[in-house]
Amino acid sequence: MKSHFLAAIIITLFLSSSCKENSNDSKPDKYDNNFRERNYLVFIPSGYDTISSCPLLFVFHGANGNASDIQSGTNIDKYADQFGIIVCYPDAVEGRWNDGCKCDETYEMGIDDLGFVEFLIDTLIDGYRIDDKKIFACGYSNGGHFTQNIGCNLSHRFAAIATVSATMPQRLYAECYPENSISVLMINGTYDDTVPWSGLNAGVASLVSAENAIRMWARYNGCATIPAESYWQNYTGKYAGILQQDYSNCSDSCQVILLGVEGGGHFWFSEPSFSASKVIIEFFIKSK
Repeated sequence: MKSHFLAAIIITLFLSSSCKENSNDSKPDKYDNNFRERNYLVFIPSGYDTISSCPLLFVFHGANGNASDIQSGTNIDKYADQFGIIVCYPDAVEGRWNDGCKCDETYEMGIDDLGFVEFLIDTLIDGYRIDDKKIFACGYSNGGHFTQNIGCNLSHRFAAIATVSATMPQRLYAECYPENSISVLMINGTYDDTVPWSGLNAGVASLVSAENAIRMWARYNGCATIPAESYWQNYTGKYAGILQQDYSNCSDSCQVILLGVEGGGHFWFSEPSFSASKVIIEFFIKSK
């Protein structure tokens, strides 16, 4: 067993040069989805060997972010290392994921981010010993909305998803029909003014509420219709409390949980008594 962290591997690939502005400076109608020319980072846990298979986690940054920022800002590697999880941090094209709203430039450009994720899964399985039954995804804000898109459309490849400061685009909500059951954790601040707890009425860019999104996942996973509600007893941080809504009796032993950070805003929560990264890793480890 190795006694030290292996450095995050920077896959020095660059965004496709075919995504150039044309002669009249307008955006191209179609992006050349050459996945081999897109960027991503990979973290390898210190205990990795070529004998045991590891879980694989994808982490998706928010709008106008990048892989390096969310890797350093979330400190997920610290917790992933404890459980021997390989972590992949992909970069979005021009800083934004095609999250399923079908309402923005990523959609108009034809960026196939779901295809990119499947390409990365296959690439990483070819390069490392990965347990293909323990592939997870999490994301922040726009990256969280895209993670919901993954849950809707790639449930045959993922065991669980988690989101922070994200709900679900209204269009995706209306068109979400997961193929398989999948565990879901959502972490939302009740005072989030970017992705409001109660949803956002913004025409084609509307978002459903956090509670409606989690109820949808409970319904598709065959869970109880009414969640058990409880407050975290040992929480001593700066927010008013952490309310947990836990939907029980889900099919295939899935977990469906919403954590409401009372008074929390649009953050990746990282205070000592409530680390979203720690909570997410522990949720994945307990997933089916």
